[in-house]
Amino acid sequence: MVEIWLPYGATEVSARIPDENLQGVAEPKPRPGVDDPLKEVARALENPLGRKLAELLRPDSKVTVVVDDFADASGSNPMIPPLVNALTGAGARNEAITVILGRGKHRSLSATDASRLLGKLPDGIRVIHHSGAPEELVHLGETTRKTKVLLNKAFLEATVRIVANDVCLHPYAGYSGGRKGVAPGLLGVESILQNHSLMLSPEATPGRLAGNPVSEDMDEIARMARIDFGVNVVVNPRKEVVGAFAGDPEQAFANAVKLVDELYKISVQGEADVVMESAGGLPYDVDLSMALPAIQNALNAVSPQGAVILVAECSRGYGELGFYQWMSKHKSLEEMEKELRRRFALEAIPAYTLLKALERARIFLVSILPSYYSTGVFGLRAEKTVNDALRSALRLVGKRGRVLCIPHGSITMPLAQK
Repeated sequence: MVEIWLPYGATEVSARIPDENLQGVAEPKPRPGVDDPLKEVARALENPLGRKLAELLRPDSKVTVVVDDFADASGSNPMIPPLVNALTGAGARNEAITVILGRGKHRSLSATDASRLLGKLPDGIRVIHHSGAPEELVHLGETTRKTKVLLNKAFLEATVRIVANDVCLHPYAGYSGGRKGVAPGLLGVESILQNHSLMLSPEATPGRLAGNPVSEDMDEIARMARIDFGVNVVVNPRKEVVGAFAGDPEQAFANAVKLVDELYKISVQGEADVVMESAGGLPYDVDLSMALPAIQNALNAVSPQGAVILVAECSRGYGELGFYQWMSKHKSLEEMEKELRRRFALEAIPAYTLLKALERARIFLVSILPSYYSTGVFGLRAEKTVNDALRSALRLVGKRGRVLCIPHGSITMPLAQK
């Protein structure tokens, strides 16, 4: 019997898997964080892919830097201090630098959170929050996929436009980071809805860029926005910076994606009959909606009509009310997709993601979520413990079923090798 400890909220639970059933354990490749994240970002800025900041700046340059809410293990954004130093060192005046918190449709950060994230900026640098209000937006035209591009005016008014963010796997854009700083970060609501509606395509999956319509539409919007310079970091599971890339925005993003693939895409021998996974503990399992990327990743390695066991505490329940409402209203993926093609809604995304997964596998949930919700509303098979769930899953797939264990399911993408 093999004992494996799985993250669960702020603690862990023990899974006991018979030796003859265990196919393997898939975890991100170990990579220690750099000794000094600020120095790592400064190194990338001094040795950029393409032109240096000094080559982009002129005495009268207006600079805009868009950032999201990424913070590393220190609780702050390690890209901002080195980037500001590099800009002022290359001749940019503090009064000519604007930092925009690009939030897309997410809630705005409080003043306290923004201060924690950005640290103490030099006097004169302006910080603004993107709200998506109509008066903030400029219409740039349409993409080839008919997305109407309404983008933040302050960003477009700058003569040097910079995006700084982290790169990681994303449930339907393929990867976060890079171009996502402006799309959806600086878009209006109408533009976000049109872009995100492309997730109904089967090619809109984690870890995929080529042929992914959501990603390719974002790329097109980013080119329309004319980003001049990109700064990207990649972190390990402990949110320690392991690499930084700067310079040409597309090259910096591509190099960051390559490192993400190296760390988080894990080859496994064949498809498993049962994938037993933890969402990864806090913050990945704070609610059911947050834990769904783990299920998406598991589908890469589970056999047809196999079983997925998701271990996720869900201390805050199922998540947003819209998730509950869409799951209550639609029990058929076909029916839900038909409505979303008529009128796409951002709050439907988790419900659509879950219904797609339920068509692919039988899914067990180990959580504190009441069974009324987990089973009655969300269609999952509730179990009190992970070992109860394993026994139930093996009854479904056969007592000799192969079990793949994934302790950090939200950030680990298993790739079954046939």
